[in-house]
Amino acid sequence: MIIIASLMSLYQIQAEKATYDGRDLILTQAVEMTHPAGRLNSRRAVVQNFKIDSRKPFRKILLEGQVCVHATTADRDINLFADRASGEIDAGALFAFQSLYCQGAVEISTSDGFTARGGEARFTALANRNGAIELIPAPLSPYCYLTHECNHLEARKIHLDLETKQIVCEEPKGEIEAGWKKGAFIAFQAKRITWQQDLLLEGGVSFEDERVHLEAGQGKLTYKKENGRLQPDALYCDGSVRMISSIIQDQESFALADQMMYLPKTRTIVLTSIAPHRVLFWQSSGDLTLSAPEIRVEIDQKTQQENVLGVGDVHFHFTLQEEDAIETLFSKYL
Repeated sequence: MIIIASLMSLYQIQAEKATYDGRDLILTQAVEMTHPAGRLNSRRAVVQNFKIDSRKPFRKILLEGQVCVHATTADRDINLFADRASGEIDAGALFAFQSLYCQGAVEISTSDGFTARGGEARFTALANRNGAIELIPAPLSPYCYLTHECNHLEARKIHLDLETKQIVCEEPKGEIEAGWKKGAFIAFQAKRITWQQDLLLEGGVSFEDERVHLEAGQGKLTYKKENGRLQPDALYCDGSVRMISSIIQDQESFALADQMMYLPKTRTIVLTSIAPHRVLFWQSSGDLTLSAPEIRVEIDQKTQQENVLGVGDVHFHFTLQEEDAIETLFSKYL
């Protein structure tokens, strides 16, 4: 038998079985409820203090067993799975409100390929305003996890904005495909990242693989769609950029700059400075020392070897001030 209950026209509940004890409505088997951003499913639901009363529209709700919160936006579907959930709904407000606290093996999947896992999540929604999900680790775990295609990370907290498609991760670290070479991955970490097709990293940013180490105040990895999937298009770093690399002329190379741009397709590195600063570049062999407003590393199309070019007022030695800056910022590596 299908039972349908309407809550002020904005919420509808249906299930195969239902009982009412004069206070709580208890629903079991194939429970489904519509909500401002989509629908809810579970094996069992308890609507506490159930009464159609427009003066007291808030209702507590408990969900147990294969809980699924489904939300639909203009160009993304999101499913949140959990063992159980509790929260409240307000069917009488002008903008219907819903808040759910989800626990136990929480997993969030999106139609554009993101999957997040954690121990607890809070889902909030307003009618016609799509809402948000905040994911935190399980009580005995330090991290929650996010994957997208081959990229993966762990973070202290993950926030998904259903309206903007923005995903924000606090204290993330993981591996991403950055385009140094086909199929290569680099480890990264930062204080915060914002993922909305492009990847914006803020605070204590670092990238590292077996041949490249980068540090900067901020970083941005841009993507474009090729052959049906997102491919790294450019990497930008800003703020006290430090680079150590063994891929330039197969020598250990060092660079200090204000900004850096890397283009994977052409394997071009552009290091720039903001006056009165200069870009400093040197190799441990002592074969090359450069100080210039801009330094470019470009591939010779005939030899496929890297050429290092100074642009502007180029010096082939460092001043005492430049040597002091190198000592201060690179002392732990030298």
